[in-house]
Amino acid sequence: MKRAVFQVSVLFLFAVWARSQPAANPCPRPPIGSVVSPLAEMRSSGGRLAVDLSLRSGVDAFHLNVYCYVASNGVEAPTLRVHAGDELVLRLKNELQPVKPEMGRDGDGHMHAGAACTGGTMTASSTNLHFHGINIPPTCHQDDVIHTVIPPSEQPFEYRIHIPETQKPGLYWYHPHPHGFSEAQVLGGASGALIVEGIENTHPELAGLPERLLILRDQRVPGLVEAAEDAGPGKDISLNFVLIKFPYYIPAEMPVKPSQREFWRVLNASADTIFDLQLVFGSDIHDVHVAEHLHLIAIDGSPISPDAPHSIANPDHVLLSPGARAEFVVVTPPEGAIAQLVTRKYDTGPFGSAIPYRVIANV
Repeated sequence: MKRAVFQVSVLFLFAVWARSQPAANPCPRPPIGSVVSPLAEMRSSGGRLAVDLSLRSGVDAFHLNVYCYVASNGVEAPTLRVHAGDELVLRLKNELQPVKPEMGRDGDGHMHAGAACTGGTMTASSTNLHFHGINIPPTCHQDDVIHTVIPPSEQPFEYRIHIPETQKPGLYWYHPHPHGFSEAQVLGGASGALIVEGIENTHPELAGLPERLLILRDQRVPGLVEAAEDAGPGKDISLNFVLIKFPYYIPAEMPVKPSQREFWRVLNASADTIFDLQLVFGSDIHDVHVAEHLHLIAIDGSPISPDAPHSIANPDHVLLSPGARAEFVVVTPPEGAIAQLVTRKYDTGPFGSAIPYRVIANV
């Protein structure tokens, strides 16, 4: 009860403080402790999906730079759902504020020439797109991230991609990848899911199951330099943009129906954070145990063989490095159970960054 009162008090104080902050952020985020909302989707039709996206940036209530993809209908970070063999036409407009180029150098001291197909010099306001995991050529207007530099402009840059007929169904994602400047944009939240349909055709047991898409991201901790983050709390994390923030770590809320089989598709869209996911539940705080019913379907778009050992096909936790994806079936906790989705503490070694245990969501 004391914990609940404390969380309510913190949420109230945060809400009062947040309302006093500027409201002109073009990349709005849900309040801390919010219910995890389903993500907006855009689906292909007749073998084609055409999407207009704008990359925007702003400053949040914690004075951090945030980034977002916004579709022409106002949807932020839409999930793109296509089929193998489809054509994806994506027109990306860079609406970042121009910055003065510094001799074309990035944070690693690399030189960048203007892109042959776009022109311009690589700066912190440049961007491009990478379609993570999709087997398409690294050429201009497809999946090139070395030479393609999209500067702030009124003219959108067109990506025209053929999803291979051989592309395995599953979870993939899109994000910016301008060399030397990717981390800031990804940490700011510029990312979205890309799903190739048809996984129920290879896994008939998924047909008719409720599907839940969960995107994990990370971001800077306000007031801390990166060395202090690495030595202490690590990056802050979020679930479908609901922030789980240092030092209080108030979890997101994820309502489910009890004792129901669900298909969870989880994307680690963070820049730096490793997640070691586990679902735990019990009758009270003294009787907490790991979920026994977790059936792994695919990792990074690669299906798990039906002949895989039980420990691989039915793990009690799932380790996801940045960019990794996992798709699995869970059985939600029974009525009245205390349940949580957590990420376990992970040791990255003496020169690594901190990855602490955190509760991501109350389920």
